[in-house]
Amino acid sequence: MLKLKNIKIITDMNNGIISAEYDPENSGVLGSVSVDIKSGEIVDSKLSEYDKDFPVYLGHAVACLEKLALQDSVPEEKTVMWY
Repeated sequence: MLKLKNIKIITDMNNGIISAEYDPENSGVLGSVSVDIKSGEIVDSKLSEYDKDFPVYLGHAVACLEKLALQDSVPEEKTVMWY
């Protein structure tokens, strides 16, 4: 489980970026990620300590941001769960 916080979309004439901080397991040990909306590529990231060995939470954060970018409006926060 992770919580995306401070979700923002920044757009200009040619491209857009969606970004957020992510909080794995409500730990308070935040990471952050920015994703190019068109390509789905990570343009900037700061890993949470929870992702230092294997970036599971980062992957889930990116996948959720890609889905949110397709919506008409994005929430400021979003909880992401999987099993």
